[in-house]
Amino acid sequence: MNCPDSSRSPDSSGSGEFIGFGGVTDSGCRQRCQTPGQSGESSSSLDSTSCQPPAVDYLLAALLSTLVFAIAHWQGFVNPWAINDDLRQQVFWMQRWADPALYPSDLLNAYAKSYVTAGVVWTYRLATLWTDPFMASKIFTGALFLVQCLTFFQLGRCFRGRAGAWAAVAMIWLMPFFLDNISGGLARGWASPLLALFALAVLNGRQGTTALTAQALFIPYIFLPCATAFMAAKLWHWLRSRCLPVVFAKRWWWCWLLGITVVAWINSSAVLRAGFGPLVWLSQTVGRPEFGPAGRLDLVPLPNPFLDFVYYPFEGIGLFKEFGLVAGIFSLILLAPAVWIGGKAVPWRNIAAKAKPWVWLGIAFLLFYVSARLLAFKLFVPDRYAQYPVNLFYALTLALCLAAAWRRLDFGRTATAGLILAAALLGGLRLHNVALYDYSGEAPLCAAVEAATPREAMLAGHPELMDIVLTFSRRNALATFELAHCWSQGYWDSMRPRLDGLFAAYYAKDKQTVVAFAKHFGVDFLVVKTAHFTPAFLGGKPFFEPFGQEIKDMTRGQTDFAVLDPAVFEHVPLALGAFLIDLRPYR
Repeated sequence: MNCPDSSRSPDSSGSGEFIGFGGVTDSGCRQRCQTPGQSGESSSSLDSTSCQPPAVDYLLAALLSTLVFAIAHWQGFVNPWAINDDLRQQVFWMQRWADPALYPSDLLNAYAKSYVTAGVVWTYRLATLWTDPFMASKIFTGALFLVQCLTFFQLGRCFRGRAGAWAAVAMIWLMPFFLDNISGGLARGWASPLLALFALAVLNGRQGTTALTAQALFIPYIFLPCATAFMAAKLWHWLRSRCLPVVFAKRWWWCWLLGITVVAWINSSAVLRAGFGPLVWLSQTVGRPEFGPAGRLDLVPLPNPFLDFVYYPFEGIGLFKEFGLVAGIFSLILLAPAVWIGGKAVPWRNIAAKAKPWVWLGIAFLLFYVSARLLAFKLFVPDRYAQYPVNLFYALTLALCLAAAWRRLDFGRTATAGLILAAALLGGLRLHNVALYDYSGEAPLCAAVEAATPREAMLAGHPELMDIVLTFSRRNALATFELAHCWSQGYWDSMRPRLDGLFAAYYAKDKQTVVAFAKHFGVDFLVVKTAHFTPAFLGGKPFFEPFGQEIKDMTRGQTDFAVLDPAVFEHVPLALGAFLIDLRPYR
């Protein structure tokens, strides 16, 4: 049965029941706020008789958020060598849009292109009509950070009015998790802002169709739990009311839902369709060091859920990463009294009632987290389904407690303005260069490589150095660290022999091994850095496992290396401690 009025908001019965997702709702953002006298709470300079902060507050929040980002990532705009490290595996190939002769088709750039979601590719393609992809990444980072801040400002306002709004945006300024993940403007940079936008839409009783569509285009693994929550809420509403929501009866709605689901599938399966998949099963990682603590990523064994839900979020709340364990614990101890005082003043029952639309969202993310652990790694890394909603939850909870504590203290308008400004300045300082890396130390080497090699050349060298050469010298690389993705089976079957052959040639005693390597893999130039042959480097961690141990085994007691002998191969100087070997005459 189709009930024409089933999607009205608020509920005409006056029950105030939360359904969300366009169902019956009584959103906290739509309720009229009680005056301070009615609520029994102390009135501070942030209190208002309306939930809606003055319009100027939104402008001030945007300006202060921009200031926080400018302080945090100013180096990225003045230094072209300061970028997010993941750009070296996902964005480097986009430079051929300006110069089609760059990056002739090869395993690495073909995989990198398939790895980037369609929404990210199209956005960068449009932006690079005016600027280069690396500057575009920095602009996108700032834009996404601003969206995250303003969305959280609105979420805070929905729960605790003006005080909650400012406390919420301050949490985004002061917690490194958000900018850390947004940095680079890559697919994962869209995850938290789009999740927050969807959560805000749900809280307001809206469909969240715009956020869901963007998730399907940019970040499919966030789309999956959000779309599941969306459908579950609709079906639950239908089962309870036996009234088909109006939106279900609209043909366009079904077309849209099917369309974005297909888009999400196409996005998430691009690597598989390109022949680089599938993702490994957890059972396939047993006995393979590349998946362990010393491997490419610390994926196996799967971390204790306590780490995902408590340890890592609190590591970002306290000053653990900035100043160490003692400072981190001390900062949490200092924070605790304010949280305790404010927590006692927060009307948690009312907050819980307003947050009811998020129940399905929480259940969906928990379900996908558990499923990702059971099906690892077919649903990708499990912590992706925990870290975004969990950090949003902690940030909002802290905001509610701190806003209530400040309102109880009632320091007045001037002190409140000073506190907000201080939070912005401290946030900018804490987020300074978060997820931003300066590679300018390799600028002379990269410039020399670019000048000494043709654009179609294939270069080889130590993978950690070749990440930089690939990106800034704009030349194809045989193998790099960032693109050594062992979790894509088809891709790894091609990449693993490249790494084995590279290290065998790089540390070979004889010329024949190097020449055979160049012929087999079509390598034109070998980039050599003498620091890679020192006892300190070889005795430390020369590369991730199992290659690190293999390098140690093959070089144990060895003092002569073919590539270091200028009598064996002619050296073309690049920069201090580095040179180039032209292998084309030997092929």
